[in-house]
Amino acid sequence: MDGPIFILILIVGGFPLYILPFIIARIRGAEHRTGILWVNLLFGWTVLGWLAALIWSVTEETAPRLQPAQPRPEKATQARDFHEGRTKDEIRVERVKQTDRWVLE
Repeated sequence: MDGPIFILILIVGGFPLYILPFIIARIRGAEHRTGILWVNLLFGWTVLGWLAALIWSVTEETAPRLQPAQPRPEKATQARDFHEGRTKDEIRVERVKQTDRWVLE
C-alpha cells in the first residue's frame, strides 16, 4: 500500500488516536479538558506528552452534575406521595380506603 491513499488512511485513522486523551476528557466532562487538549497538541508527539495527557484525562475529577429542580409540593401528603413515586390513581384509592366511602370523579 503505497501512495496517497495509504497516507490518507493513516491520517484519518491516526488523528482520533492522537487526540484520544481529549476525547476521553470531553466524554467524562473533565473540568480542564482544554488544558488536556493543549498538552496533547503541543507535547503529544513525544510519547511522554501523550501519556501525560492520557493520564490527566483519566484521573481528572469531573464536575458534579446538577440535578434538575423539582417542583415544591404544596402539602405534606404531596411531598410523601412525590418521594414514594405513587401515581394519582394509587393516591385516590388510598384516600378512599382511609375515609371508608366511595368517591366518584
